[in-house]
Amino acid sequence: METKTIKTNKNTWREVYKSDFLASWDLDEKNEILTISECASEMCKLSRGNEEKVVVRFVEKKLSNGIDVKPMILNPTNSKLIHLATGTNNLNSWIGLRLELGIKLNTGKIGNSQGLSILRVLKGIAERLFTDEENKIITKISECKTIDELNNLYSKDLAPYIVAIFTKRKNEILKLQLNGNASN
Repeated sequence: METKTIKTNKNTWREVYKSDFLASWDLDEKNEILTISECASEMCKLSRGNEEKVVVRFVEKKLSNGIDVKPMILNPTNSKLIHLATGTNNLNSWIGLRLELGIKLNTGKIGNSQGLSILRVLKGIAERLFTDEENKIITKISECKTIDELNNLYSKDLAPYIVAIFTKRKNEILKLQLNGNASN
């Protein structure tokens, strides 16, 4: 029996196995240090269907090898590593953390494979990278009850990770307003 194939215009294996999420092959065997700008529970479309996962997004836009930084799905092991380093399992508290990502050999029942892993949550940074001024702004943002209050704090000079916290709070207030629990 003859097997028929259809050629595509994809020239590399990375194009064939394209992922919307950061994967081990994106790192080219070099460790990367990335800063969390957003962390949330999301429904992710995976090969085995939709699943709820913890997803982090990063401040940095490019890896050192020139590849675009994509969101990263945190597996339970990586989530626990951050939890142990920070002392909290609150996803909002992980914004601003710097992570060293690398490739680790995973040994399992099927065999060995390489997987993307958080090698460490950088010490000193787990306590926060924020200056005293940034901490004051973050506190004010979290205390805002209305969009008007929040908009009064906004500045185009805010760092990207502060803008991420600002945007997250704005979405929380909008959600409360839609549910009739807050006023503008």
